Amino acid sequence: MVALRRLSNGVALGAALFLVVGGEALVGLCVGSDPQNIPLALALLVVGGERPPLIIGYPPIHWTAIMLIGWVWGRWLIAKNPAPLQIARQLAIWGGGALAVFAVVRAANSYGNMLLYREDHSLVQWLHVSKYPPSITYTTLELGIMALILAALFRLAMMRPPRGEGLLVTLGRTPMFFYLLHFPLLVGASTALGVHHQLGLAATYAGAAAVAIVLYPACRWYRPFKASGRHAWTRYV
Repeated sequence: MVALRRLSNGVALGAALFLVVGGEALVGLCVGSDPQNIPLALALLVVGGERPPLIIGYPPIHWTAIMLIGWVWGRWLIAKNPAPLQIARQLAIWGGGALAVFAVVRAANSYGNMLLYREDHSLVQWLHVSKYPPSITYTTLELGIMALILAALFRLAMMRPPRGEGLLVTLGRTPMFFYLLHFPLLVGASTALGVHHQLGLAATYAGAAAVAIVLYPACRWYRPFKASGRHAWTRYV
């Protein structure tokens, strides 16, 4: 962490963009001509996949790049303390730019898709991008949508300041705590009800809304506990 704090924003952002753009090439170098015999260390760090009894969904090299982008933006916010309107405008520009990159790379249907290409021009195929590990199209699509949503929320907050104990503020300040709880809750509930992997998109949205409501009290309890700073590990959860 000390070394990370000493990084300049330019170096950190450059490293992040290099890893995002070069991630697919890095995976190709690690896989080589024998994808079945990738060393475990490379699978854990770069490639991901199934290595029984392990399922490696989040190789950290790629996700560190995405985290660095957020870290650089956070440092910029702290240093510049821009007005909400300026933040909203920059988020809208960055979000639109990211989605433009997504459209170009996905349309080309070549490098940048982590070998998960479109089979046709349907919306489902356009949105069916590689997350494990994340491709350029996945990263630009998700971060672009997120930036536009954040821009809209900043605009909304300017017109109507959010309540400090509201759902969005509470979940936004306890994201990792929510994330770690939501998956076992969803899987456990769907398994107990006998509907695991059996329902459609509407049920998925309903389940997501139900989990947010159910976990809101827990996140509201955890938020001041985290903010107290009495336990170092809470900085990461």
